[in-house]
Amino acid sequence: MAEAEEDNGVIQMRCYLPNQQSYLMRDIALDSDTLVRQVKQDILYPLGFNHEAYHIAVVTTDMLKHMEDNRPITDYYEELQKGTIKFVSKN
Repeated sequence: MAEAEEDNGVIQMRCYLPNQQSYLMRDIALDSDTLVRQVKQDILYPLGFNHEAYHIAVVTTDMLKHMEDNRPITDYYEELQKGTIKFVSKN
């Protein structure tokens, strides 16, 4: 799961991994590729996950709309709070 809060105009997203530990990431994504790359750099790499073995699904329809129409991600703050980030093995 993910939680988000706004701090001086910056969305802070806290991501919960299966072990229930949480990690804070900064969401400044402009598109899905940027977001996936950022999640990998901020969460997966530091934890020692092999990024090739995982793909990331960011599940909120309004975030997808944001990616399509380039509206500020703060427009979707409520939906972002409800979002989930799933780490799914390709194997």
